[in-house]
Amino acid sequence: MLAIKIDNQDLENSFLEFAKDKKESLDSIVCEAIQYFMLNKETTQIKYRKKDVTKHIRKIAREYDEALCNEKSLSHIEDSAEFIHNLRRVQ
Repeated sequence: MLAIKIDNQDLENSFLEFAKDKKESLDSIVCEAIQYFMLNKETTQIKYRKKDVTKHIRKIAREYDEALCNEKSLSHIEDSAEFIHNLRRVQ
């Protein structure tokens, strides 16, 4: 036996209304919803292949051009890949 506590009032009301419309018990409706979720959980996941970072990485070698940018906020960065790598390690 499993007891489920629903804190979301809107969700609880939707389950109650759905059970009333179907003329079934709330327990059977919740069980069906959980079974549906468990059966479809694996088929709804997004599957993708990770790319090799070393093949797609490149160093940005562009001179600063005022026509492209009004500020020099990132002009101190010499190696963009290393900067992003260090930035992600901090977060």
